[in-house]
Amino acid sequence: MRIAGERVGGARVIEVRNPYTGALVGTVPKATVGDVRRAFAIAGGYRAEAHALRARANLLPARRR
Repeated sequence: MRIAGERVGGARVIEVRNPYTGALVGTVPKATVGDVRRAFAIAGGYRAEAHALRARANLLPARRR
């Protein structure tokens, strides 16, 4: 898993299983409480730059009135 572009996580994983067959589909990293706190702290401090917001808004179709 990545937090702010940095690869984090250890050997702990959560198994993902097919709900109908019970077959193992794959695994995903299991975050620690510290990982979650760090991710929220980083996300809470994020401020999008105004020009990036305008660029993304320009990609959307114009609203019709």
